[in-house]
Amino acid sequence: LLYIRILRINRQHQLRGGGVAASKWLSVSQGKVCTTETLSVSALRPTTTVSQAESNCSPDIGSKQTAICLPPKAGNFYTLMTSSRLGMGMVAPSQIIPRYRLATPGNTQGGVFDNSSDNRSDGNGALHGAAASDGRIYIDNILDEALTMFREHYQDSKIVKDDIFHYVYGILHHPGYRDKYKNDLFKELPRIPFAPDFWAFSEAGEQLAYIHANYDQLDGWEGKMKVEYSDDFDPDNREHWRIEKMRWTDDNKTLKFNDHITLRNIPAGAHIYKIADNSPIQEFAKQIIRKEYDDSGIVNDRNDLFNHNPPEVLLRARQLIEVGVKTSEILVKLPATFETMEESKSHSKKVS
Repeated sequence: LLYIRILRINRQHQLRGGGVAASKWLSVSQGKVCTTETLSVSALRPTTTVSQAESNCSPDIGSKQTAICLPPKAGNFYTLMTSSRLGMGMVAPSQIIPRYRLATPGNTQGGVFDNSSDNRSDGNGALHGAAASDGRIYIDNILDEALTMFREHYQDSKIVKDDIFHYVYGILHHPGYRDKYKNDLFKELPRIPFAPDFWAFSEAGEQLAYIHANYDQLDGWEGKMKVEYSDDFDPDNREHWRIEKMRWTDDNKTLKFNDHITLRNIPAGAHIYKIADNSPIQEFAKQIIRKEYDDSGIVNDRNDLFNHNPPEVLLRARQLIEVGVKTSEILVKLPATFETMEESKSHSKKVS
């Protein structure tokens, strides 16, 4: 099996200090460190990025950048693509695999952004060692040797590094892969096999990456869902949008926002795909609360996220339902076989 070392891997060590989460990013492949401080940001949650300092390693560097998030070791396996800088608010990510590393013109502090040939080509003939139009320097985070390995194995010169990145994401979502290697995924970084059908996994991974990283750009699931409003509901009254705690009924087919708003006929497919223990819409319903702590009097009111536009809370719920449904549809179409017989035997020998 091919280690996921085809990517340069960053690990996030979470530090606590005051009201700000300080994230330390360690480039494992080179043993160099760069840091950033960010307010808590969550993927697949309705928050926005607020940064206190720029980070050369952070995923939040514009439209070119995405990152695969993995759980800490000894944790239930999940994976999530994000295009936002991550703080401590996500589902406790400790391993971040960005598509690119970054430098700024004239700044390669600490040697984190080396200029060796093994990471400067993107497989399309383009180099990312020069400043892009946004003033950033993009350093490819997939090794040239990995590109060569994939092209030779599949006898396909059309494969580029983005295809490999999406292939990895597709493999990590395969239900059979997760089930067969669940014990290994609990203890160590994933090992990526050469699936018989490279393009099926790469194309599925690309679709999944877009849906997960751009969930807030989706139109929102419609289907047979319907929104019910109370007789006295006033859309211009902010209090009628306020949520204390959402509640599920009817076997998770109905989500009651408050006394005025209820979402019915939520499809079962919205709950199949899970990040850690919850589907996207379940995590959303869990997070949007208003809670006052008796001992301190502090109020945690997630309604503040929608003060600029209260009806957006309903749109966000529909978007996350769409994430769940579309992800499930993509996973069902993945090939049954995700590794060759030789790789399966090799892994069995390793385990024994």
